[in-house]
Amino acid sequence: RNHYEKHSGSGGVKPISEATAGDLLDGFASAYLERYPSPVAEVPVPADGRVVIVGDTHGQLQDVLLIMRAQGPPSPKNVYIFNGDVADRGDNACEIFFLVAAYFLANPGSVVINRGNHEAEALNHLAPEDGGGFYREVCSKFGPAMYTRFVAMMKVLSLCDVVGGKIF
Repeated sequence: RNHYEKHSGSGGVKPISEATAGDLLDGFASAYLERYPSPVAEVPVPADGRVVIVGDTHGQLQDVLLIMRAQGPPSPKNVYIFNGDVADRGDNACEIFFLVAAYFLANPGSVVINRGNHEAEALNHLAPEDGGGFYREVCSKFGPAMYTRFVAMMKVLSLCDVVGGKIF
């Protein structure tokens, strides 16, 4: 909580080091593509577990943290699907991506992220008041080279899911 309060809404303050951020994004992208090589992710419903579907967080880290507090963190029995639109508009999309990537790397079956229309360069480059802002957020915290790494990561995300044998 202290880390979040120190860094949330603070503009260009880096939530983690640039080296750690890059390693996390690159590691996630590689592992995600290996686990989900198709744009359609097959997501089984865990026995004695559930799937939590979260959509359109748009950089609102506090909302994601509240959801995880209420529903429990991602785990093999508590699978999360982030149904796109993590980026743009809010100030903390980087932190959401880092958090979700870390959970995925810890338990690959616990998190799926779909690529929404806001995980695209055209929208990211718009101003926040026009529905974009992710490019500015990343550049203010890490610089344009890190944005390129985010784009590479977003390109491997799933486009849709089959959850428990049903198309979602």
